[in-house]
Amino acid sequence: MHDALTIDETTGEQRKPEIITFYNSTKGGVDTCDQLCSLYSVSRKSRRWPLVIFFCLLNTVGINAQVIHASNHNFERRIIRRNFLEEIGLSLVRPFMQIRVQTLTLPRELRSSIKKFLPEEDVVAPRERPPARGRCNFCPRVQDRKTPFICEECYKYVCKEHMKVVCDDCV
Repeated sequence: MHDALTIDETTGEQRKPEIITFYNSTKGGVDTCDQLCSLYSVSRKSRRWPLVIFFCLLNTVGINAQVIHASNHNFERRIIRRNFLEEIGLSLVRPFMQIRVQTLTLPRELRSSIKKFLPEEDVVAPRERPPARGRCNFCPRVQDRKTPFICEECYKYVCKEHMKVVCDDCV
């Protein structure tokens, strides 16, 4: 395409090579991307070059995601980049926050700060911790096997004979 050193006739007396005029006509995307990155950048000062490259990639990914989102959803008003990045971050972290808020040993301050970011319907009350020992749910009552082990999925008591990574009901 641009292998030959042909002169672009549309440049007149300046006699610019065709590759220069092609570059000048297509460089607007790079300038726009740089401008959007500088308006709200996720990069921080760092002396580690892999981190600098990672921040540049995050900036570019954020812009590309916003462009794709805007083209998929025909919005009449423009989306603010900062709000868009914040919403992406929250949507990526929300499933982990929902799991974390159910942890019984989580400090109250941390639980309350997580609940600020979760909508009310997403917050599930943590399960009550059952007593320390109980009968195995899979052994007959005649055997009366008491065990301290509880299935992580359904919170049923499981003896060593029936114990796997999860109980038989949850597999």
